[in-house]
Amino acid sequence: MLILRLQELATEDFFSCLVGYVSANRNVFRMIFSPNAPVDLRLKLYRTLEGLFKQMASERIGAKLRDEKLSFQTCYRCQGCLAVLNKWVNDDFGQSEDLIVKIISELDANTAKIL
Repeated sequence: MLILRLQELATEDFFSCLVGYVSANRNVFRMIFSPNAPVDLRLKLYRTLEGLFKQMASERIGAKLRDEKLSFQTCYRCQGCLAVLNKWVNDDFGQSEDLIVKIISELDANTAKIL
């Protein structure tokens, strides 16, 4: 399963796999990021991604999953990642996967420094 595989990857590989998955399932993600899509779709994606970020950060820094600071930080990381993916999808995948991976990885690396 993709989610289990993502947890085991290095950060840039994680984003590469995630972006590749979004690209391979363009129609699904066009629907998820559509302004007319039910909020539940985006919320489910958000919660899944936030859970992955929280689990990976918790294991890396040894924090409890219910740690307040960790919760806010993973929320920020997740929202940033989804914002970039949302823009990419709504711009009809106009940029290369490599560029999107690079953008998300660079932004996330700066955020991860504070964890």
